[in-house]
Amino acid sequence: FLLLPEHENLRAYLDELGVRYEIVHNRSVAEILGTITSIGSFMGCERTADSLVADITARIDVIRSQRCEKRRESVPVVLVSVERSTGGGIIQDVYAAGAGTIYDELVTIAGGKNVCGAINVTYPNLSAEGIITLDPQIIIDLIPRTGDVPVDGAIVTADWQSLSLVTAVRNGQVYIVDDDYAFVPGPRFILFLEDMAAMIGRTGG
Repeated sequence: FLLLPEHENLRAYLDELGVRYEIVHNRSVAEILGTITSIGSFMGCERTADSLVADITARIDVIRSQRCEKRRESVPVVLVSVERSTGGGIIQDVYAAGAGTIYDELVTIAGGKNVCGAINVTYPNLSAEGIITLDPQIIIDLIPRTGDVPVDGAIVTADWQSLSLVTAVRNGQVYIVDDDYAFVPGPRFILFLEDMAAMIGRTGG
């Protein structure tokens, strides 16, 4: 079994049964890479795990290198929305990625600045007025799919049009992400990071 630190009740149950398990961590890039190594050791496939870690690390290095080559005078300010109601034609009660989240770290690696990075709340709840005040240049809206049905981008985009005063909305820099790898902090986070780097790279600076 692979368990997260918060699975304390399950750990006690498995201990009673004498079932072997491994505790893994996924709250940061370093923890995810460490977890891949741990799982490789746990499953007896160290070489495969090491190869995967090397591949992900190399791809991160490419993103960081590209970020440095751009030498922007200013770093784009990014809002990552991780939960909100959609389809009402308005924006309200947006849960954004704050300081210490994996999304906060990915924004930085990708070359942006998290608009909520100075807020010491993991996922602060933002009102429409709060978003207008923060005025992000890029908005990345994470909307999970329902089953295999893709998110209706037109409906989601229409919600953001109610905030026409926000730079990201005014400049057409609102990006909708519904791929499952954006929601699962595992090895495929690198795909989302590469997507994010491309989005941020489209903004001049």
